[in-house]
Amino acid sequence: MLRIRGQVQTYPWGSKVALPRLLGVSPDGRPVAEIWYGAHPAAPSTVLDPAGEPDATLDRVLTRHPMSLLGEEAVTRHGATMPFLVKLLAAAHPLSLQVHPDEATARAGFTREEALGVAPADRSYRDPHAKPETLIALEPTRALAGFRRPEHAAADLARLVASPDEPLADVVEALRGPGPAHRRVEAGLRGLLALDPRNLTEVLDRLADRTGAPGRPVRWGDHHLAIAREVATAFPGDQGVLSTVLLNAVSLAEGEALDIGAGIVHCYVQGTGLEVMGASDNVLRAGLTDKRVDVPELLRVVDLEPTLPQVVRPTSHDEPGARIQDYATASSSYHVQVVEPHGVWTTPGATGPRTVVVLSGRVRATGGTTSDGDVAALRPGDAVVVEHGAALTLEPAAPGVPRVAVVGLPRRRHGAAPGADPQRTAFEAAGAYAEIRKIE
Repeated sequence: MLRIRGQVQTYPWGSKVALPRLLGVSPDGRPVAEIWYGAHPAAPSTVLDPAGEPDATLDRVLTRHPMSLLGEEAVTRHGATMPFLVKLLAAAHPLSLQVHPDEATARAGFTREEALGVAPADRSYRDPHAKPETLIALEPTRALAGFRRPEHAAADLARLVASPDEPLADVVEALRGPGPAHRRVEAGLRGLLALDPRNLTEVLDRLADRTGAPGRPVRWGDHHLAIAREVATAFPGDQGVLSTVLLNAVSLAEGEALDIGAGIVHCYVQGTGLEVMGASDNVLRAGLTDKRVDVPELLRVVDLEPTLPQVVRPTSHDEPGARIQDYATASSSYHVQVVEPHGVWTTPGATGPRTVVVLSGRVRATGGTTSDGDVAALRPGDAVVVEHGAALTLEPAAPGVPRVAVVGLPRRRHGAAPGADPQRTAFEAAGAYAEIRKIE
């Protein structure tokens, strides 16, 4: 078992208080947007020695001992690195409007840019991997995900049209049809992202004027122009602001999760969560960021079909020593549990590595392939990596019931061959653990 220290990311959209509060430390005035637990080369975790001092980075340790730490299946599919990346995320302001590619698209895009010698700063594909992701809310969290019905978006945008001759009027008509819904969404999205700066400024001014404080309180998500105005406050004049009107609004209660597959356009607006994803940095952005934007590639990759967000509620069951919450996700890269040990809870060795992150309370973790194992006393934000085949034991180290995230490879469906379609297997295995709730 390797004790690791996550890498803090101070992106401007991050909350200055949420993650320090979770970790039980005093804020220092900087935004703490994310803490990364994994071996991604952009910010690999630090492996700590028995005294708690930095020893090496996780990516280097895995490279030296891939088979013993990761197992043959993980190394065959993902190479000598962690097959997933775990993050704590806290957003005070919206993140970018973005899409992630599937595995085939990522591989082709990375190969193409490698062959062309594209500079790192100009790349859309930084690695050949997909980036499915799941955000589990640790407090009420708001997001945008997937496209609404185009006629509903048209009704909202029509309120901002001042003249039938302006470009926004053409966008509204394109969304209304005729034609298949995905073609109307495509026409509307292209039109909004192509508005010239002068017209965009005029429309955003109207947005500010026509979405003032309502006469009575409304639930967030009921008023899509109000959401666009909120985003415009964080990104004034940004080309992506009006496109948020096309997206479904999602409000996650604590413990609910949002599952984001390949091609699903999304934007996390505000909140704190545990984010689990494929170990990739492939992000295609359309706006709401100062990072690289690649609208043509995003339009090529995005799933334009109107779809309801996949909000996952965990199913809970009791095991000796703990209550377990299982999250069903469509990913073939990871499986997520939140464990609440009230006594001594032990789970046997698993195929592939597991990342264990403490979300609340204090925990004593024991892991290893020997009978005595390695022992670590962990606080919120502390983490360990349990190697392939090693058992894991968790127990409270202080009064109260802690909460611990345990992330590993998906459980293979009983009887599934090693070469079975991993995406199908992940869907089928996950179906036994949780219910997917569709949000209107």
